[in-house]
Amino acid sequence: MIGEFVPWRTVLIRSDDAYAAVQDFEAFPSGVLFELVLRLKDRNPDPSTRRHTVLRDPTSFRLGVRFSDGRAGASERFADQSRELRPKEVLLFPRAGSGHPHEYRQAFWLWPLPSAGLMRWISVWPAMGLGEQTVDADASELVAAAESAERLWTEA
Repeated sequence: MIGEFVPWRTVLIRSDDAYAAVQDFEAFPSGVLFELVLRLKDRNPDPSTRRHTVLRDPTSFRLGVRFSDGRAGASERFADQSRELRPKEVLLFPRAGSGHPHEYRQAFWLWPLPSAGLMRWISVWPAMGLGEQTVDADASELVAAAESAERLWTEA
C-alpha cells in the first residue's frame, strides 16, 4: 500500500532553546506515518545533556495524541513489552530515528487512523524545562487522504 501524503507541519514547541514539530504525514486506511523533528539551540556543549531527546528516560521529550472521539495514546517504549501490555486505544509506535547534537528526527506510526474532527497533540519536554503543551489540528484531512491511499496488490 502507498499512503497519501498530507503536507502538514504542526509546531508543538517553540522556545528560546528548543523546537519540536510533527511533519511529513502519510495517511493509510489503517493509520498514519509521520516524523517528529526536535531541534536544540547549542548553549551547553556537554554531550550528556543532549541524551534527553526522545524516549530515553523520564526527562525525555514525550508525545501524546487525543482523537475527537476521546481515544488517546502516548509515546512509550514497546520493544520489551508483550502485545497484552501495549495500549488498546491508540498506539504511537516509534520507528527509525537519527540525528546529531542539534537535531533529532524520529518516525512514528500512529494507529489507528484518527477519527474525523479535531485531534489534540500533547507534548512535554522536562529536560528542556518545558511543561505540557497542546496543539489542535483537524484530522479530517488525514481521513480523506487515507481514502486515496493506493493498494499495490490485491489480497490472495
